[in-house]
Amino acid sequence: MLTEKKLKELRSIAQNSVEDMPDGDFKLKAFEVILTHLLASESHIPETKANKGAIKKEETISRKGKDKKTTKQLESSERNTLPEHILSLREAKFFSQPRTSDEVHKELQPTYACEDNRVAMALLRLANKKQLRKATKVINDREYKAYAW
Repeated sequence: MLTEKKLKELRSIAQNSVEDMPDGDFKLKAFEVILTHLLASESHIPETKANKGAIKKEETISRKGKDKKTTKQLESSERNTLPEHILSLREAKFFSQPRTSDEVHKELQPTYACEDNRVAMALLRLANKKQLRKATKVINDREYKAYAW
């Protein structure tokens, strides 16, 4: 049996999954499909022809990157996007001290090789989403933009 708290949590997950989509019928249908899938998996409702198609559509949406899982829900092997790797560093207390984008880039190289400008943009976007905090760091008497948590 679903509790009210669990139902609100599932609704929130479904809303987060479609938040980047433009408003309209497609967004509403995607929300319904995802919520149906979450409810079916939570209450172990067997698949029917009606909700089987909905589940297949939700999986397609997930593959296209529309599924917004939090980093706590992801296993370390599933972390494959740059923001997810940066947030895993945050969870590992890497950002307890302010870090510049170059420091983050060097730390990510063994697990996620990419250009340094991609890391700088990802850090800025995470700060705008309030998943990191903007800070400054003085190196050789010069202030640099840094990020902390």
